[in-house]
Amino acid sequence: MYPLVHQMSSDSTGEVKAQAFDEARQYNIGRGVMHIHEAAQRPKTALFTLTPPLEIIGRQKERTELASAVGAAFRRGVSLVVLAVHGMAGAGKTALARALAIQLSSQFPHARLEIDLHGFTPGAMPRDPGEVLATWLGLAGFRASDIPLNLEDKTQIWRAWLAERQVLLLLDNAHTVEQVLPLLPGEAPRCLTLITSRDSLDELEAVVRLELERLPSADAVALLASRSGRHFAADDGLLFALAERCGFLPLALRPLGALLARRDAADLLEAMDAGQHRFQHLVGAENSSAQVRALADDHVPRVLGS
Repeated sequence: MYPLVHQMSSDSTGEVKAQAFDEARQYNIGRGVMHIHEAAQRPKTALFTLTPPLEIIGRQKERTELASAVGAAFRRGVSLVVLAVHGMAGAGKTALARALAIQLSSQFPHARLEIDLHGFTPGAMPRDPGEVLATWLGLAGFRASDIPLNLEDKTQIWRAWLAERQVLLLLDNAHTVEQVLPLLPGEAPRCLTLITSRDSLDELEAVVRLELERLPSADAVALLASRSGRHFAADDGLLFALAERCGFLPLALRPLGALLARRDAADLLEAMDAGQHRFQHLVGAENSSAQVRALADDHVPRVLGS
């Protein structure tokens, strides 16, 4: 790679008087030359951090309702559009929000940012909104020395940066309204915020609020079959029984479907019914296994009434 060369020439003869390479610069001071090394420019960062959505079986009605709400809000000129998707653990809130974000992505060319706020992540503390804002402002090009320490001041700079841009924010796994509020775009007229949480965040003003329930049984069975890559009859009783043991919750259905690709459905059902914990057989099946086991101990027994 050739170095970048800066030259100084005589106006009358075109003779080269001095040269500097790469980030060095030379300035003519009277009859002398001063050499100054300037700092390299900050790398430009693409502001697109959305995670590709998992395969979604069903949920078409919910996606249509949410997309329609966004369109109606922007047509009315609503300055702050917030969609709050809440519901029990494992219901597929994140997958639905990501799918909607990808569906609407062309409307937000300047930035599409996703953050896991760890509101209900086992073993993790909820993310501090000030730290999130510092990260996002850094991605937007602000130097650390230009980012204030005070949360309110960070929020003001963040909203000023968003004001003239079309940006989509996905705040996943939110814990409280207090955690979310500093991250919102304020009156930025062309920004959209999607929020997922186990809590309904009732104090939050939202254009639409959706409580996500368990999958319908037919969709739960279809998800198991799709993840397994195998062909099953739509009315397969074993698959229905497995889906029922999962409480019809996608977080538990996905790793079970992956196991179903290499294990017999009857064997899996027997293993689930024999164990004290429904999902102990999923250890090591996927990265989400710890969450699945926590889900089994918490939500699934109540769903099934056991």
